[in-house]
Amino acid sequence: MELSLGSINSNLVHAEKLRSLFLEKISQVKGVKILFNSTEAENRTYSPYIISLSVSPVPGEVVVRVMKDEGFLISTGSACSSKNRKKQMRVLIASGISEKDAAGSIRVSTGDTTKEIEILNFCSTLNARLSELRKYHK
Repeated sequence: MELSLGSINSNLVHAEKLRSLFLEKISQVKGVKILFNSTEAENRTYSPYIISLSVSPVPGEVVVRVMKDEGFLISTGSACSSKNRKKQMRVLIASGISEKDAAGSIRVSTGDTTKEIEILNFCSTLNARLSELRKYHK
């Protein structure tokens, strides 16, 4: 705990830098919608470690499996919900997200060991895989 508390400020700066890079690069991926976005540094409404996206009409579960095969571990739904997909969607919908976007939601988390190159590789890989997946999900 002492180690974590001693590096909390530098970890936060790192997380915000990664978030900024991620948002810049992911905004270039066609059809990806950023959910719950707060870009103001002084507005700590959202954790800089977690970014929620919608890749609708592609189901979030499909993207999770495809990205896992590519070496990226991401999740669906909201961080405060159970593994039950209906409950995950219910939390997102109650937060003002449309049912369509909730069904295509994915959650990307970073940590203090995440590197910028991993962010760039993730965005590039997601872009390529979504192009393929959209052929089957319209």
